[in-house]
Amino acid sequence: MDETETDKRIVAALGTIDLELEAEEYEFRADEGDHTPTDAEKALLIDFGAGLMHAVHDAIRPLLASTPAAPNSDLATALARQMVWSRETFGPAPRTKGTVAHIKKELKEIEADPTDLVEWIDVLILALDGYWRHGGKPQDLPRMLKEKQLRNSRRRWPDWRKVAEDQAIEHTRDGEGDALAAA
Repeated sequence: MDETETDKRIVAALGTIDLELEAEEYEFRADEGDHTPTDAEKALLIDFGAGLMHAVHDAIRPLLASTPAAPNSDLATALARQMVWSRETFGPAPRTKGTVAHIKKELKEIEADPTDLVEWIDVLILALDGYWRHGGKPQDLPRMLKEKQLRNSRRRWPDWRKVAEDQAIEHTRDGEGDALAAA
C-alpha cells in the first residue's frame, strides 16, 4: 500500500470523529449537576482533539505501511491554534461579512505597501478564519490546499507575458472540463 492510500485510509477513519460534537457532549465532572463545558473549555477540547488526531495518524501510519510517519502538518497545527484564539476572541459565529470587510481593509494596506509581508499574513489568517468558521477542519486543510493547487496547475492559463502586471490572470474557461478530465 502506497503512502497516499495509507493516508487516505487514516484520514477517512479519523474523519468520522466530530470533535465539535464530542466537545459539546463532554461532561467535565462525574458528580451530579450540569457540568457542560464553557465555550473556552470546548475550544480547548477541540484543539486537544485535533492534536490527538494528528498523533493517532502518525502512530497508525507505520502500522499500515512500511513508510515512516510524516511529521504533523504545521499548517493544520497553526489553524487549530488560530481557531481556539479566534473563537474565544471573536465568538463562534460565521462572521462572513465582517471577515470579508476586514480582508478588504488588509488588501488596501497591501496596495499601499506590497512589501509589508505582515499584511499578507493578515489576509492569510483572515482567510483561514473564514475557512474554519464555515466548516473547514484543520486536518483537512493541507489536503484541500494540495488538491486546489493541483487543480489550478491542470488548468489552462494565458501567457503571463501578454497580461499587464496590474491585471488579474485568470484561467481560460474554454475546454476547462477537457483539460481537467485529461489530467
